[in-house]
Amino acid sequence: MRACTTIYKVFRHLTSERGSSIDRHPVSDVRIPLANTLYRYHFGSKIPAEDIEASLLLSILSTESLHGASQVRLDTAHYLDDTKHACVIDASTQVGCDLNRLFLGFLSREFGDDSFSVERIEKSACKSSEDDQ
Repeated sequence: MRACTTIYKVFRHLTSERGSSIDRHPVSDVRIPLANTLYRYHFGSKIPAEDIEASLLLSILSTESLHGASQVRLDTAHYLDDTKHACVIDASTQVGCDLNRLFLGFLSREFGDDSFSVERIEKSACKSSEDDQ
């Protein structure tokens, strides 16, 4: 766990510049695309939220190594909810698919397969928060 904390601090520093791909937006600003290639992760309460974020940041930086920072910024979308211990990744592009694969691999290796669940969100279940109003 200590390694995750160190990684978390380094990645927060590297991605702290304005406009970074990990900037968070309020739920009301999140628009989930109508695609059947979204993946929702749920984590057990024993996994600290900052360790989940560190794994996501590591996955983003790894994806940038494969595709370049600009392409990752253009072709990926994700949302991390610390309070619900949940994360959603859009894997509708090749870049997003690689981000999802890396995230799944890092989580499995760091926390074990039984410490989280992942599900594909079907197209009919996806809508923007604007549609709820």
